[in-house]
This record gives sequence, C-alpha cells and structure tokens, in this order.
Amino acid sequence: MICTQTIQMIYDIHAVVKNIYRLLKPGGTLLLTASGISQISKNDYDNWGEYWRFTKISMEKLMEEVFPKESILVESWGNVKTAIGFMYGFCQEDLTEDDYGYNDDQYPLIVTAKCKKLTSHD
Repeated sequence: MICTQTIQMIYDIHAVVKNIYRLLKPGGTLLLTASGISQISKNDYDNWGEYWRFTKISMEKLMEEVFPKESILVESWGNVKTAIGFMYGFCQEDLTEDDYGYNDDQYPLIVTAKCKKLTSHD
C-alpha cells in the first residue's frame, strides 16, 4: 500500500494506522510519507483540516502501535537548505544536487515509513 502525504490530514491517525494494517495481506508492505517541516496547505486546512507534522521518533512510535518493531524502517529526509527552499517555494532546479545529498535529523522535511505485516496473526 502506498500512502503519500495523507495522514497529516486525518485527525484520528491511530485509527488510520490500525485500518492500514488490517487491510494489508500477510507479507504486505506499507510505504508512507508524511510532512515534517512544512507550511500549512491552506486549501486542505480550510476544507477538511490539517493536523499533524512528524519526526522520525513520532512516526516510529505511531507505527509500533500496530506493526512489529522489527518490520519498521522510518527515515527522515531534508536539511536546513532544503527546508528553507521548500518554505520559499523553490523548485528542484533552484537547488543543486549537493543540496539534497545531506540529511540532517534536525530538519526533517519529509518522514518516510516502510512497514511490513509479517503474519496473519500480527
């Protein structure tokens, strides 16, 4: 299952993760992305809400509520320059390849999770 930039728009994120887990077949994998450092999406905020920003540890704790710890890989991506560029609305061409080459845990622009449902009894 691929779920990109969605769970921050849903208030009851614990129910979302439980339902994703329930929907996965044994051996199935969730690939998820969520906002770290980000501006509010005004249209989404006004229409149905935008509630969450994530860090690596908050995403790990959320996923550990339903997925076995050994089946979870959470990473954060970004650095101060990519975060500033994102906030200013820069596009990829406004930064260099070197600007993307360094990940700094203090500036999680995006947080990713790869979680696998191991068995039908999990």
